[in-house]
Amino acid sequence: VQYKDELGFGIAREPEKFIPDVAQFEKIWTADRDALALMSPDTYEKLRAQGLPMRVLARDTRRVIVSRRLDAKP
Repeated sequence: VQYKDELGFGIAREPEKFIPDVAQFEKIWTADRDALALMSPDTYEKLRAQGLPMRVLARDTRRVIVSRRLDAKP
């Protein structure tokens, strides 16, 4: 989401797969029951506080991996 940097080449090839902002991410996330995401702990806390449905599958100090499926087994 929003980040391009070294992903720029792939984004240029398939721009429809790029998520430009958090608002678009939230729409896609809510619509896809089987979605997975990797994000920073700060982003996770922000989205969790907003009530976005997420289940933590793994985390460390730099990233959190979440599932859209609340019944997913880690």
